[in-house]
Amino acid sequence: MITLKHIKNAAQIIENDIFRTPLVFSPQLASVLGVKEVVLKLENLQYTGSFKERGVVNKLAELTPAQRAQGVVCASAGNHSQALAYHALRMNIPASVVMPETTPLNKISRCRSYGPQVILSGQILDESIIIAKEIAKNEKKVFIHPFDDESIIAGQGTIGLEIFQDKPDLDYLIVPIGGGGLISGIATAVKALNPKIKIIGVVSDAYPQLHERLQGGIVTHFSDTKRRETLADGIAVKKTGEFTFELIQKYVDEVLVVDEHFIELGVFMLSEKQKFIVEGAGAVPLAAALQYKHLFQDRKIGLVISGGNIDLRVLSSILMRGLMKAGRLARINVCGSDAPGTLAKVASIISQKGGNVIDIFHQRVFYDSPVKRVDMQFMIEFESMQQMQILIQSLNDEGFETKATDSIKLLSEYYDDYKTVKLVS
Repeated sequence: MITLKHIKNAAQIIENDIFRTPLVFSPQLASVLGVKEVVLKLENLQYTGSFKERGVVNKLAELTPAQRAQGVVCASAGNHSQALAYHALRMNIPASVVMPETTPLNKISRCRSYGPQVILSGQILDESIIIAKEIAKNEKKVFIHPFDDESIIAGQGTIGLEIFQDKPDLDYLIVPIGGGGLISGIATAVKALNPKIKIIGVVSDAYPQLHERLQGGIVTHFSDTKRRETLADGIAVKKTGEFTFELIQKYVDEVLVVDEHFIELGVFMLSEKQKFIVEGAGAVPLAAALQYKHLFQDRKIGLVISGGNIDLRVLSSILMRGLMKAGRLARINVCGSDAPGTLAKVASIISQKGGNVIDIFHQRVFYDSPVKRVDMQFMIEFESMQQMQILIQSLNDEGFETKATDSIKLLSEYYDDYKTVKLVS
């Protein structure tokens, strides 16, 4: 069983090879969440973009010269593979990594850049682990498990030491859970140093098995080929490890399940309010604080931002969708008389009300409007949702049939002018 002593030893082993990430205060998020303080542990700032380096370095350090010469192999959805590939290269250890076929392209390309043999096999991490173990057995390599390994857990636990050193008076510490290596290490350290700090784990509703198992309910089982889509691909794990499950049972106070909408919102808010690039799994703690904000009122909370390796195309979509959800970017349909000056008049009203036209589509043929009418669709940037509503009312007052698209109304369900977040029942 991992203890605080193991974690302190790991801290000494890895201290020269790992970046001691900052713990930063966020008054902006504290205001949104209605809590006393929010601090963010920025593991997305590690060289390979995630906390995984800590466990990998601790594990590689214990290998014998013969094991190093033979090489290592691992399986990972991206971050563990990148960490192993980079540090194995740095230590001159031959490495092979097995990644699910569904791994984001940015994680695959970054992993390849460190020089290991990259094998894409399996639909989900659990399948890739089986394949990696077979390779280790056949080629006599050391298999480096992504989470269910005591040395890996101890390495991840060094995050808990650093958080306690920087902020020992937290009320809650919120941590993402995939296989459980991160939270079991952190919880072991923090509970030994201050048992009063409540450790809250978070899983995606696409992979809720740990929550179900802890609750004693019916555990969701997937077929070997079934995979649920989730923005938090870094924690898309069918089954928590055995070592980690034991530690989670002992030290974690509660496990929450978060909705995909809140994970997306977490990525958006960390980018928009904090200027941090964070992947879905890294945004899960903020997602939980938003969805369950009533649990943390007037408390001091810490969020472990576990990684920042998000596909830029996905990030771009999240940012644009976030602006739409906040009512700051909208598609407005305007129907008016097909006469000279109509478009100019609409554009003038938009300008007067402070809207910024991003794009426009002027259509006479493909809509059901009468032949003497014209449909115009504008993509407009606003300062706030109220400004959008004022513009729509002003256009209607001038005789134009105007409305925002239905998709905007649906997406706005999770926002209230972006100042507060409505809870989902």
